[in-house]
Amino acid sequence: MPIIQPSEAKQLLENGAEAIDVRQPQEFASGHLPGATNLPLDQLADIASVMFPNKEYGLVVYCASGARSARAVQWLKSHGWRNVWDMGSLAAWPYGIEHA
Repeated sequence: MPIIQPSEAKQLLENGAEAIDVRQPQEFASGHLPGATNLPLDQLADIASVMFPNKEYGLVVYCASGARSARAVQWLKSHGWRNVWDMGSLAAWPYGIEHA
């Protein structure tokens, strides 16, 4: 699945999509997209349907390098979420980050 550009991710987020950080909590605490939700990849299967029961909801997924986000997007799409985009690496985000 193709990785979207940060400018496209920013537009999706401005239009109501949710930023999903699939890194571990300590990584998330060191910096994340503004307003992002931390949903570690190893908890995705257990928590995604509780956090995002509406599978039409827009989700922009990212991680540290792009490997975990790719796996998360693949899993989400295979389990019925339709509007899921892979932003890849947080390092690509040029618009500023928040710290926990």
